[in-house]
Amino acid sequence: MRFLRHTLAFTLVFFIAQLAFAQAPNACSVPMPGYTKLGEFEGHGYYLSDTIMNWVDADAYTKANGQFLVSINSQEENDFIHALVSELVLIGLSDLDVEGEPTWTNGDSVIYTNYSDCSWCATNDVNHNFGVMLPWDGTWIFDHYFRNARHIVELPCGQITSEMTITCPDDIWMELPANQLSLPVTWDLPTATTDCVVNDTIIISQTSGALSGSDFITGIYTIGYQAVDSCSSLAECTFTVTITVPQDTGCGDIAGFTKLGEFEGHGYYMSDAASTWADARDFAQAAGGHLVTMNSKNENDFVQLHLGNEMVFIGYNDEAVEGTGTWTNGEPVSLDLSYGNDAESDYAVMNFWNGKWVMVNQYVYKKYILEMDCGGASPTSITLNCPANMEVTLPTDSLYMDITWELPQPTTTCMSDVVTLTQTLGNAPGSAFEQGNHTITYAATDSCGNLETCSFEITVRSEGSCGPIAGYTLLGEYNGHAYYLSEAALPWVDAQFTAATDGGYLATMNTQEENDFLQGVIGTTLPFIGYSDVVTEGEGVWANEDSVTLDLSFNNTDENDFAVINFWSGTWQMVNQWVVKKYVMEMSCGNIGGATPAAPMMATPYFKPSIHSIYPNPADDYITVRLTNDKELDANFTIYDARGQVFLAEKRNLPKGASELEFEISKLPAGMYFLQLGQGAYQRFVKMD
Repeated sequence: MRFLRHTLAFTLVFFIAQLAFAQAPNACSVPMPGYTKLGEFEGHGYYLSDTIMNWVDADAYTKANGQFLVSINSQEENDFIHALVSELVLIGLSDLDVEGEPTWTNGDSVIYTNYSDCSWCATNDVNHNFGVMLPWDGTWIFDHYFRNARHIVELPCGQITSEMTITCPDDIWMELPANQLSLPVTWDLPTATTDCVVNDTIIISQTSGALSGSDFITGIYTIGYQAVDSCSSLAECTFTVTITVPQDTGCGDIAGFTKLGEFEGHGYYMSDAASTWADARDFAQAAGGHLVTMNSKNENDFVQLHLGNEMVFIGYNDEAVEGTGTWTNGEPVSLDLSYGNDAESDYAVMNFWNGKWVMVNQYVYKKYILEMDCGGASPTSITLNCPANMEVTLPTDSLYMDITWELPQPTTTCMSDVVTLTQTLGNAPGSAFEQGNHTITYAATDSCGNLETCSFEITVRSEGSCGPIAGYTLLGEYNGHAYYLSEAALPWVDAQFTAATDGGYLATMNTQEENDFLQGVIGTTLPFIGYSDVVTEGEGVWANEDSVTLDLSFNNTDENDFAVINFWSGTWQMVNQWVVKKYVMEMSCGNIGGATPAAPMMATPYFKPSIHSIYPNPADDYITVRLTNDKELDANFTIYDARGQVFLAEKRNLPKGASELEFEISKLPAGMYFLQLGQGAYQRFVKMD
C-alpha cells in the first residue's frame, strides 16, 4: 500500500474592515438626525428638535419615529432639563382628551407637576391643552394649538440591537487535474447586511479554513466566516470545499460524444452535435444511457466544471405537468436549480457560468450530456481509522509537551491502490501541545474518488489537574481552577443549578488576568458566567458568593440581571432570565480524583517560551520582540488592539535560547496594542502616527 501525506496550514483571520467594539452601543450614543442632544439623566437621553412645529405635529412626528415627547417625573429631572434650554419648549403633557385631566404622551403616570403661577401666561381651558416649559423658571403652562416651538424628545439609553444576516458562497466541488497534487480554489467573500442604526459598518472575519486562493489537496474542508456590526450583533456561516481525484472505473469512449469524466461510478459525455431536447433524450437512450440526472450539488458542480463555454441540455423537464419537474430516467427530483419556467419553456439547459438550469422551449437546439452506468462495475470504498482518544498529563513545571502518534492507515478497494492521506485539522505528530483539548482530523481519498474522514481528541492536563467531565469541554486551567464550557444551552438559573450539581459553579472573575484568560479560550461563544444582580438591582454578586473585585458589566436594567461574557472584548453583557446560552463552569482542581492516564509514546516536556520586552516602544513601522525558549518550536503570535480586535495572527519559528523577532506595524492605526504569544500573557506596545 502506497500513500502520500500532506499537511495544510491555515491562516484564520481576514478582515475586510477595521472597527473595534468595546461593548454593545446604547441608544443615547447615536446621533439623532434633526435633533441636538442636550444630555443624559438617570439612564435617559434628552434631545432638542432643530425645527419648530405645533404640539400636535410634534406628537405625531415623534410617535411616527417610535419616540415620545419628554415626560418629567421629578423636580431633579425638571431642573436638569431647565438648565439646558433657553427658550420655550414643548413637553409631552396635554389634557386634549379630557379637559382638566392631563396625561403624558408615553403613558407615564402624572406623579409630578410644576405648573406656573405666571399671572399673564395662558391659563388651562378648553382652548389651551398643550404642555410648554417656560425658559425663565422651568415651570409649565398649557398653550394653544397654534403655538410653534421646538420640542424635547426623551429616549431610554438601553442597548441597541440589530438584525444581521451573512450569506456564504455555495459549497464548492472541484476535481484535481491529472498528475496534479493540488489546485488553487477561490471564492467570493460572504455578503452581510445589518439594520444597526449606529452605522452600516460590518466586520467580516474568516474563522476557519484556508484563505481564498490557497492551494487545496484532496479532501473536504469547512470554510467559516462571521460578521459583527456596530451594534455588536453576530452572524455566522460556513461552506465546504471538496477536492477529489479523477475517476476511471471502466466507462469507455462513445462515438459522437466527448467523454467528460466519471463521478461515483457513472460516466458523463457531451454530444458532438446539437439537437432539440426531445431528440437528445432519444439519442441518449439509443446510446445506452440517459440525459444526465443531477442528484446532488456535488454532481451538478462536477458537470458544470467540465462544460467549458457550452450550455447543454440535461434530463430535467416539466412537459407532462407544468411546474412539476421530472427526470427522464424516472429518478426522484432531489435537486432543483431551474428558473425561467413558463408554459412554453419545459426543458432544462445548464449554464456553464453558474450551474443553474434555464428552462427553454421545444425548438431550441443545444448539445446535451449523456450519463451512463460504467458497465456495472463493483462499487469501491475506502476505510480510515484514527488512533483512539488520548489523555496526557504534563510533567511538573512544564506547560508544553511534544506528542506523537501512529498515522492512520487507509485502505481502498479501488483498482489503483494510491491513497492520499491529509491532516485537515490540528497539530501534526511531534508538535508541541499545551494544556486543553485538541481535535486531530484526517481525510483519505483514492483514485476512484472515494473519501473518508476520521478524528480523535487529545486532552492535555497539568499534573494534578481537573479531568474531562461528561457534557462539558475543558477550556483550560488558571491558578489551580479548571474552566469547562457546557455542551447544552440553558437559562442562567438552570445553568447555575446544573453547574452546582456537577460539582462546580458558574465561573467567577476575580481579576482582569483571569477574565483575559477566559476570554482567550471561549472561542466565538457568548457563555454565561456567575455574575448577577437578580437579588438587588445594581448590586452584582457572584454565584459562588465570592466578593466582587472586578465588574465589567453593562446594559444593566431592571429586566437584565444575568451576565454573558463577550468573546470580542471580555466585557459582560447583562441579559434577562429568558435568554438561553452555554455556560462556563469553574471548579477547584482538588475536587476531582482518579488515576492519571497513561501518557502516549514520545512525550517530551519543555518550558513555555516567554516575551521579555518589546522595543522601540512607542514605535512607528516595526517592533522587535525579545524572547527566550528552551527548544526550537513554531509559535503563534497575535496582535490585538485595546478593545480586542485582531490585527495580526501568524506563526513564527522560535530558535532555542534567546532570540529577537521583528514585526511590521506600519499599517496599524495609531493606538495601544497587545502582542500575545500562544495563549500566554500580553505585552503592551504603542503605535505612533
